[in-house]
Amino acid sequence: MIYRKPKPQISLLTKAEHNNLMLLPYVHLALVLEGSADRQHVHTLAGLFNIAGALASYRHNHKLLATINEAQGIVTALLRGETSLLDAHKPILRTAVNRSRAYLEKASRADLARTVAWVDTQIAKGNAEPIEDTHAND
Repeated sequence: MIYRKPKPQISLLTKAEHNNLMLLPYVHLALVLEGSADRQHVHTLAGLFNIAGALASYRHNHKLLATINEAQGIVTALLRGETSLLDAHKPILRTAVNRSRAYLEKASRADLARTVAWVDTQIAKGNAEPIEDTHAND
């Protein structure tokens, strides 16, 4: 007889968490594209890209990863104050958000919960670079 070690239980995303992951980035993208300078809106996009990127990496979806990496570079530069939103950035961000959301919508809640937990663990371990506004005191 083969005995298997039981997998740890993963708490599934609540409906509110799922909606925040799917709807909030879309609303915040619209605000950012209209010129909102609210850092929370940009952080929401970064969070979406972190989660979609982690799942795409796990599943070896290199095409989506390239799209997310390009958008993540823009988001990071915005948060650090290294650039302002340019017209050339808008279609890149829009495409990355739309593709990320579509990709995450196809994932099961269990996969989403695992991915969110992994991203949270990496952040807690310090494996994520904090983004500081380098021009905050200018």
